[in-house]
Amino acid sequence: MPAASGLIAMGMAAATGFFLGRWRRIEHELEGEAAVRQILTANLKPPHYHVMNNLTLRSGDGTTQVDHVVVSRFGVFVIESKHYQKCWIYGDEKSPTWTAVYFKRKHSFQNPLRQNYKHEKTLTELLKDILPPEHLHSFVTFTGSAEFKTKVPENVTHAFQLARKIQAHSRERLSQSQLEQCVGRLECQRLAISKKTDVEHVAYLNRKFGKLYKNDR
Repeated sequence: MPAASGLIAMGMAAATGFFLGRWRRIEHELEGEAAVRQILTANLKPPHYHVMNNLTLRSGDGTTQVDHVVVSRFGVFVIESKHYQKCWIYGDEKSPTWTAVYFKRKHSFQNPLRQNYKHEKTLTELLKDILPPEHLHSFVTFTGSAEFKTKVPENVTHAFQLARKIQAHSRERLSQSQLEQCVGRLECQRLAISKKTDVEHVAYLNRKFGKLYKNDR
């Protein structure tokens, strides 16, 4: 019996550790999204920019979650944010996963460029009668102190550089009316922000890919 009790205790500790670790990852991810939202809203002001955050949209037979969208007179910018602290990042444009290396452990995560590609295609389809696809731009932005140890792919940037990267697109592509149409279309199509929405999205990813997704969306 003592041995059985020990195994049960070990199992409970492992389960507790798993859920605490998952909660901490989600907490850090939300912290990163909040930091990016603050940077965008502080630097990209109306009427030429409209910042939208945390959009869940129907996509094919499921849903996709977009961290940030900036609709502007200079194009539409789709942004995937990642928050990693005190680690090295290894990855390239074509790899299916990237790796964060900490002092004594590694963590693999889905290539955020691939994540954002689906977001980009979803918005392209939704806005196809308003926005030419060449005026929709994809960015992946990192918050935290992570350092890239491989060549940083194009359109991957640190959060403090993001607003400047967007502002570098200075040629007007949309009229004010088209900007408002894009915003209206996305607001009408987005699903309500709720725990139920997030649970349904994770369940869709599990069905599609056959494994537990934590917070890679």
